Amino acid sequence: MTTPSRERLSPGEPSADRDVWRPRGTVVALTAWAMAALGLALVVNVFTGAVSGLLTGGGVLLLGAGLKLKHLSWPTPEQAALLLILGSVLVPFSLFPPLGRGLSADDVGVVLGAAIAAVLLWRHRGAIRVPVFAWPLALLTLWAAIIWLTGDRTLGALLRGPGRLGLYLVLVVAGALWFRRASLARFAMYTIVVVASVEALFAVFSYFAPFQILDRFIGIETIRAYDPIYTLAPGRAVGTLGLASNFLGAYMLIPAALILGFGTIALHRREVVAWSALYVLVFWALALTYTRASLIAVVVGAAGYFVWTRRTRMLPAFALALVSVLLFTPFLSRFSLGNDRARLTSQAIEVIREHPVAGVGAGEYTPEGTSSTVEENQSGGPDRSITPHNSFLLYASELGIPGGLLALLAVALPFLGALGRSPRGSFDSPAILAAALAGGLGSFALQTLSNNLLHIPVVTVQFWIAATVGVMVSLHADGSLARRMAAPIRLR
Repeated sequence: MTTPSRERLSPGEPSADRDVWRPRGTVVALTAWAMAALGLALVVNVFTGAVSGLLTGGGVLLLGAGLKLKHLSWPTPEQAALLLILGSVLVPFSLFPPLGRGLSADDVGVVLGAAIAAVLLWRHRGAIRVPVFAWPLALLTLWAAIIWLTGDRTLGALLRGPGRLGLYLVLVVAGALWFRRASLARFAMYTIVVVASVEALFAVFSYFAPFQILDRFIGIETIRAYDPIYTLAPGRAVGTLGLASNFLGAYMLIPAALILGFGTIALHRREVVAWSALYVLVFWALALTYTRASLIAVVVGAAGYFVWTRRTRMLPAFALALVSVLLFTPFLSRFSLGNDRARLTSQAIEVIREHPVAGVGAGEYTPEGTSSTVEENQSGGPDRSITPHNSFLLYASELGIPGGLLALLAVALPFLGALGRSPRGSFDSPAILAAALAGGLGSFALQTLSNNLLHIPVVTVQFWIAATVGVMVSLHADGSLARRMAAPIRLR
């Protein structure tokens, strides 16, 4: 009998340990799809009926995914931490007043989950190891702390800089220890998919109902008059995030990639059909944000996955999702809209030139002469944020060139670790899942070049957990790159 730390994901059944939370992919996919059909096809524009359908389907989804009626048990501390962190995205925090110092209601679950992780690390402090792929993140945290100590030593600056990065580091170091157990790695992957499924359903429902809470970024956000799709769509999906639609698009990238992996390793045709249906749902939720960077990123990530693994079982689902979006939504019209990324990039470069070593400090990016309205292709354009809409440039502006380079390495190394092996090698179940995660991580990194994704904790925690899972699952698959990136951690 193998020990828990030597668990392997078998080629046909990704959840072989009967003593852990064991969601079934078929049930997750089919119940999610049924919920969407009930909430959309039957009761579109009937608010109470649609909500009833969503709640009923949501209950079925949670029962089918997570509850064992014969053996109900409390989650382990590790599972509780993951549920709090990954589930925090479902909290409509914009409905609540801010907590102050840059904190809001959506941060509560993340902070509590990270606190549990920190306590568990302290209790097992003798086993703590910082893997190679986490070194840039650790150095970035240290660099941010040094800048804070020598600069603006306020609580707000502490939370925005070393505090936020330190939270990510705790999650990565804890995950590197936890995900040596295949059961916890499976738990994290399934939780990412289940939470994203619920979020996707609400987003799709909100678009077609249509439903929104004005000025709170819940449901859909209003399309601005200059946008080509202003008269063609009811709004842009934002779900429960309370943030701009581009963040919801980014949030769906990693779950979409994971679904491709789970569909690829499914044993039965009905499971493949179920995962395909779920993929279409998540893809549509991403597309209804009308975020060009998200659509480009998910296409690039999926193409990379198919080429790298040479597995095309889920290719029809990808093709159906993409073609249906292009045919039945006005998405292509958005590509006629210009943007001011070049100006924002030039602006950031000027800030970096003026503060090349230590930057301007976390949350202090305020270039001169940028507070006026910026026209985008025509008069009456949007008020753009003055940030560069690129997390790497923003880190370089806030924490100097060293900070920008460390942020880039912090994202690149987990991607390489998850990729794990040459495409000429064989691909068993964990290798396929790791490649899927690598595709999701690469997609997220690609959109980060166009948005400040790494500066939004409720979105970024999913990335860091997925990054850690990707490296460790690749380690389960004996990937050579994973062994280097995970060192000194080994599967004993």
